[in-house]
Amino acid sequence: MNTLHPIRSSACVSLAANIRESELMLPQIKGDALETNATLAFCEIAMSVPPQWFTPAERMTIFNVVNTLYGHPTKFLSDINSETVSFVTKCGELCGNRPLSSFVEALYKVHAAECGTN
Repeated sequence: MNTLHPIRSSACVSLAANIRESELMLPQIKGDALETNATLAFCEIAMSVPPQWFTPAERMTIFNVVNTLYGHPTKFLSDINSETVSFVTKCGELCGNRPLSSFVEALYKVHAAECGTN
């Protein structure tokens, strides 16, 4: 597999681009609780699908965003995996009051439709 051009859906490309754009605006985002929660929700979704759907640079971007807005990325991953915290849930209406699983399932569905693989 070519890590510079992973096999992934257009939805995953958009998710990665959104997180990259957020990284460029971290000083503004960090001062706004709603924007912080929304940005961390995108990171939560990204960290809930296979990492090979992202390039190494994109994974580093996710790491940097989480590190800046939450603290240590390992703790973030542990907290979302243990369901101690969910930024998707914190976003409520902004995320359509949908659970994390619905976003993850949608990404898998689009991936299967566009790429034919998991």
